[in-house]
Amino acid sequence: MIKHKVRILEFDEILRNTLRIVVTKPAGYDYKPGQAVSIWMPGIEKPKPFTMTSLPSDDHLEFIIRIYPNGGGFTMKMQQLKVGDELEITNAWGKMSFKGNGIFIAGGCGITPFIAILRELDRKEGVSDENLLFYSCKSNLDIINEKELKEYLGDNAVITLTREKIDNYKHGRIDAKMIEEKVDDFKRVFYLCGPMDFIKEMKDFLYSKGALEVVTEL
Repeated sequence: MIKHKVRILEFDEILRNTLRIVVTKPAGYDYKPGQAVSIWMPGIEKPKPFTMTSLPSDDHLEFIIRIYPNGGGFTMKMQQLKVGDELEITNAWGKMSFKGNGIFIAGGCGITPFIAILRELDRKEGVSDENLLFYSCKSNLDIINEKELKEYLGDNAVITLTREKIDNYKHGRIDAKMIEEKVDDFKRVFYLCGPMDFIKEMKDFLYSKGALEVVTEL
């Protein structure tokens, strides 16, 4: 397994329990928007996977990382990092990449690969109104890059909150009913990212409705 040493250039808490980490980009490093890497921290033997939100044409790598207090401690220890610290990363991996305009479905921090894909579309030709996003968060304080997503997608960004009822947001989990309210033609490409049980449930539903393809990270 190839490892690359990178150094932290920027380190910010952009939302509660959400970090933005910018690191140096190894020479010749390439990837597709939507792909992930495994990251090692000093003193921790086992790495964790995170998706890049930067683009291959950028001169740095960017990660947006949710801190999970009960997630085994890796992301909690990330809060102790600072500018100048070194990390190690693998080459990029994962099957998530853009395969044509379609429907993006994200649970929680599963929005990160879609941020990279939408940024690339916006930079190249603009984000087509044929694209639609369903994005689920616990509360409005957990919505990652909401302004940016709205700039790309406008009313085609459907954000739903599972633990709050607030005007201008839907309420509840992303489920079959919510999707069927907005999608009348399922012969589309669907992009799916979030918790594993969420992915399985949605994948089964989408294929049962005739989806052309369901793209996930794995």
